[in-house]
Amino acid sequence: DVPVYRVSLKPKLSTSPKADKVTRLTKELAAMRRKIEENDCMLIQGLEELRRKDLNIRALEKTQQRLATTLSQLERDIEKMNTTQAENDKFTKENASLIRVIGKLSNKVNKPR
Repeated sequence: DVPVYRVSLKPKLSTSPKADKVTRLTKELAAMRRKIEENDCMLIQGLEELRRKDLNIRALEKTQQRLATTLSQLERDIEKMNTTQAENDKFTKENASLIRVIGKLSNKVNKPR
């Protein structure tokens, strides 16, 4: 006589403590995997945001550098303008003096003797 084995394709419902522990650990592992995937997504999003901010910072630094250059040029231009204004004032005074001298000379020349 050959022994007959029955094979069932239905999962065996086990209530043994070891099977319960395996099931619980499997669920915990799946939950941890989900959390790791969520954290990975958050990390990727954070890195992308940092890259965008880094690009913004670089753009702001370039703008700041251009503004500093423009400011330096404006300061040089103001200095030149002040120098030019001082020279203009000096020439205006010299012109007034020359006009007075010419006026006195022409009065002397035009006076009959």
